[in-house]
Amino acid sequence: MKVKVVIGANYGDEGKGLVSGNLAASANGKTLTVFYNGTMQRCHTFLDVARQCTAAGTAFGSDTYYHPKFVVDPITLWLKQETAIIDPNCRLIIPCDVASNRNAEINRGNNRHGSCGFGLFAAVKRSVEDKVPAILLKDPYALYKKLYDMREKYPYDYDMIYNLDNFMKAADYIKAKCDFKTFDEIAYNYDNIIYEGAQGLLLDQSNMHDFPHLTPSSVGIRNIAADIKKLGCIPELFYVSRTYMTRHGNGPMEDECDRVDINDAIVDRTNLYNKWQGQLRFGRINLDTLYTRVKKDANEFNGKANINLVFTQLNYTDNKLETIEGRKEIIKPDFCSNIYVSNDKQFIHLMEK
Repeated sequence: MKVKVVIGANYGDEGKGLVSGNLAASANGKTLTVFYNGTMQRCHTFLDVARQCTAAGTAFGSDTYYHPKFVVDPITLWLKQETAIIDPNCRLIIPCDVASNRNAEINRGNNRHGSCGFGLFAAVKRSVEDKVPAILLKDPYALYKKLYDMREKYPYDYDMIYNLDNFMKAADYIKAKCDFKTFDEIAYNYDNIIYEGAQGLLLDQSNMHDFPHLTPSSVGIRNIAADIKKLGCIPELFYVSRTYMTRHGNGPMEDECDRVDINDAIVDRTNLYNKWQGQLRFGRINLDTLYTRVKKDANEFNGKANINLVFTQLNYTDNKLETIEGRKEIIKPDFCSNIYVSNDKQFIHLMEK
């Protein structure tokens, strides 16, 4: 079995789907892609197809698995008409979570945290006392009763999409179309496992320096290190960054600048303006801090992992890195096994040494 992990090195939106899709395309045998953090706020465009609920490798036959640390949004899965293998213990986003999350952001005014508006933080917080596990999707009566009994404790208005009627329709769809399995039940059926993370290391919940503008999950290795060690594999880690910095949503940002300062021709079809996050923001890379956070995250394996860096969108920066010290040639640091690069939306390739 081969195990590969795709991790965003910055604030998300680095091109993880591009990397995950390429790894699936080049894999031999059956492939499972594991979503191990976040929820359906993740989205990537690969081979001109935008996906939220399934892996980029779906185009090459990869199955998608929702790790127990992943928070499932049944309504989005139903609306997208996609399927996945779901761990029975996954937490669910229920309609009141979305309403709670959005109302909180609206009330914060100019002090918004940068939420995607999908209810992730509210679901994680609620689940401490009132968890609604994914396995209840297989029992509509028990599910409906639990939500009905919770209605007074979580008295938020539901909107046209996130309401109880749609939630129950989603439950029926998932019951019919999706399998419920633990990781141990399915992992050894595959020759390749690709862990595809959401967001990036600078949004990790442990990055208290940037609190509260974070995601309520572990973005890096922490959620999955025990799984990988149990499999007995030496993983290949792929830390992904554009050749410049981006951030979608409020919060601090390293050396922020205008898009035109990098390249006014930058096009991003995935990270469009929305009322929760606003416009995509841009900045320059601090190589020292980038390499420090990558090494810190990879240290979970005590040197027993292959560390790779992937830089995407070289076409916008003349095949160089847009750093705080100006444009620089890409040079492989000592801790890194390989550097992969991409100058389009389809492929990554090993950088010539």
